[in-house]
Amino acid sequence: MKTKLKFGKNIIGTLTEGMYENSRFIYREYIQNAADQIDIATSLGLLEEGEGVIDIRIEPTKREIIIKDNATGIPQEKVYETLGNVAASTKDRKIQKGFRGIGRLGGLGYCKRLIFETSYFGEECKTIMSWDAAKLKSHLSDRAITLDAIAVIDDVTEISTEPCTKDEHYFSVKLEHINETNELLLNVEDIKEYLSMIAPVPFNFGEFYLARKIYDYIQSEKLPELDEYNVRINGEQIFKGYKLGIHHITTGGNSSRIDEIRDIEFQKFINHKDEVIGWCWFGISNFEKVIPERGNRHRALRLRKNNIQIGEATALNDLHKEGRGNNYFVGEIHALDYELIPNSSRSYFNENQECRQFEREVRAFFHDTLHKIYYDANNIKNAFKHIAEEQKLAQLIHKKTTQTGFSSGSEKKSLFKKYEEAQKKAQESQKKIEKFTTRTTKEPLISKVFPGIEEKHAPPKEIPKIKPLNEPNKTNKKINKKFRTDNLTKLPREQRKFLGDIFDIIIRALPPDMAEALICKIEEEYK
Repeated sequence: MKTKLKFGKNIIGTLTEGMYENSRFIYREYIQNAADQIDIATSLGLLEEGEGVIDIRIEPTKREIIIKDNATGIPQEKVYETLGNVAASTKDRKIQKGFRGIGRLGGLGYCKRLIFETSYFGEECKTIMSWDAAKLKSHLSDRAITLDAIAVIDDVTEISTEPCTKDEHYFSVKLEHINETNELLLNVEDIKEYLSMIAPVPFNFGEFYLARKIYDYIQSEKLPELDEYNVRINGEQIFKGYKLGIHHITTGGNSSRIDEIRDIEFQKFINHKDEVIGWCWFGISNFEKVIPERGNRHRALRLRKNNIQIGEATALNDLHKEGRGNNYFVGEIHALDYELIPNSSRSYFNENQECRQFEREVRAFFHDTLHKIYYDANNIKNAFKHIAEEQKLAQLIHKKTTQTGFSSGSEKKSLFKKYEEAQKKAQESQKKIEKFTTRTTKEPLISKVFPGIEEKHAPPKEIPKIKPLNEPNKTNKKINKKFRTDNLTKLPREQRKFLGDIFDIIIRALPPDMAEALICKIEEEYK
C-alpha cells in the first residue's frame, strides 16, 4: 500500500545553494526571467519593440541588489502560487528562456532577505512577497525541524499589498544584506564585465564594428534574430564585451596589443534531417598565440542558447582537438535546436540524441577547420621566423666583416656555421611560404589569415649576400681576416689574441646585448 509522499525541506537548500558554482549566475537567472516577461509584454502590446528595460541597482554600501523590469508583472491573485511554487513553471521551453521554475530562488543562498515586488497593469495595488533567507537557513540546518518543503516555504514567506496606480506594470527582485562571503556580487565593475559576456545584450559597434556582419549574415541566411535586451547596471547600458584588440598585460599592469580581430567568418551546423541546429561566428586574427585570459574577457568560443551564455567560457573546450584550441579564438556558437535543453544549472545541455548530434557537428568543425587555421598560422609564422633568422645572421656577419670585425677566429667560424644552418632552414621555409601563397587563391580562410601574418612577420627582402667562409673576397682580400682586436693597438699581438679568446668566453656566457656592452667597455680601455 502506498503511503503519502512529501518533499523534504533539504530540496530547498539544493535549489538555493547547491545549484550554481558561481554566485554571479543569479544575475543571469533574473535577467533570463525578466527577458521572457518583456517578450510577453511586447507581444501583448503593453510595450513597444525596444521599450523593455532590465534595470539592475548594485549598492555596495547598503549591501543590496535590486533587479527590476518594466514587463507584465504578476496579477495579485497569482503572486503566491507563481513565486511560491517550486519547479512548477508553465513556460514553454520552445520559446522561452526560463522554464524550470527554480531560478528565482537562487538569490536565497546569498542574502538575508529576498523580496519580490510586482504590479500588474490595470491593478491598483502592488504585491510584495518577502522571503526570510536567514530563517530559511536556520530551518534547513536544524535537524529537529521536520517540516516538509512546502511548510518551510509557508513559514519563511510573507505576502503584503500596497496601493499603486493602475498604469504601473513591473517586477523586481531585491536581495537585502548580501552575505559577507558573497562580496563578488557587489563588485559593480566585475558584474558589468561578467554580464557583458553572459547576458542577451547588443553588440557595441564602437568597440566591435565587425558585428554588423553578424546581423547581415543572420538576415541573409534567414536565421532567428538575436534576442537582445536593454540591461542597465546603475544606469549604464551593458553591451557585449567584444573588441578588436587582443592584449597582453604584464605583472606590472602594462598592456600591449599582441593581435587583432581583422575579420569574422561563419559556419552553420546541420543535422541528419538537413535542419540548421546551430551556427557560429568567429574572429580572424593572426592567431599569434593562445589568447591570454587576463585583459581579454572576450576570449574563447562561447556557447549560447537564446543569446544567453551556457556555462563558462570553457564549455566547448572538450570538443576541440586540443583543449587550448578554444582559446585561440573569439566568437560565439548559437544553439537553435529546441531539444538542446540547458540543464538545471545551465552549465551545459541535457544529454540526449540532439545534444550528441550537435556535438558531432561542432567537433568536426573544430577538428577539420579551426584546428587547421591556427596550426597553419603557426607554420606560416615559423617559416617567416626562419627566414628572418637567416637575414639577421647575414646582417651581423656583414657588419662584422665590413665594420667592427670579429671578436676572434672561433666566433667567426661559429657565426658562419650558424648562418649555413639558418640558410638551409630559410630555403625550406621559403618553399612553404610559396605553397601557402598558392593556397590563398583556393582557400578563403587562408586568404584571410596569410596577409596579416605576412605583413607583421615577413622580414625585408633585400639582405647582404654572404660568401662562404673559405671563399676569397676579390674586392678586398684582407676584409675576411679583420678582427675586433686588430684595433687595440696599445696591446702586443699575443695579448690581442688572448683578449680575443676572452671575447669568445664573454659572447658564450652572456646574452648578446650584455656581451656587446662589456666588449665595448674593454675596447675603450685598450684603444
